[in-house]
Amino acid sequence: MTTLSAEQIELIAKVVRKEEKKSNTEKKKERKDWRLRNTNLLLKKYRMLKKHCEQNIDALEEYNEMTYDSELLDLNTLMKYKAKTNKMLKYFDVVYQSFGEYCKISGYTEARRFEIIDKLYVSDNKQSAEVLAELYNLDKSVIYKEVKTATEDLSIFLFGIDSLEDLNCV
Repeated sequence: MTTLSAEQIELIAKVVRKEEKKSNTEKKKERKDWRLRNTNLLLKKYRMLKKHCEQNIDALEEYNEMTYDSELLDLNTLMKYKAKTNKMLKYFDVVYQSFGEYCKISGYTEARRFEIIDKLYVSDNKQSAEVLAELYNLDKSVIYKEVKTATEDLSIFLFGIDSLEDLNCV
């Protein structure tokens, strides 16, 4: 039986620590990407989801407390999905309102970013990036940069402290 020297053990430990750190960094990046992807998707599909949940709100209430069963795809399961979507949108609306208030007191740039994502994705008065670029006297590419920044900030509001920690792993 061969024994390892102290130097060999230290080298192995160093390699293991390095691989673990690399793995943790990758996991944090995946979580951040997941949150940003979900925030983007929620913004882009907000109007459609809102319209979907506006129908039969009373019927949703009885399904709010039921548990999810992935094996069933029937009317009851579909109503559970709708109820879950409704809860998520209620949460989003509260967070989004808070985010808007924060942006409005944080200065012109933040307020403009909020107005841009609101007009692009959330408000009933939908406007295109081209129209917003003209309205704010900006290039269309700047509108998309503002959307990216506002989405990152909104993601922090939606997912809390976990999102703030992810900003360090970029």
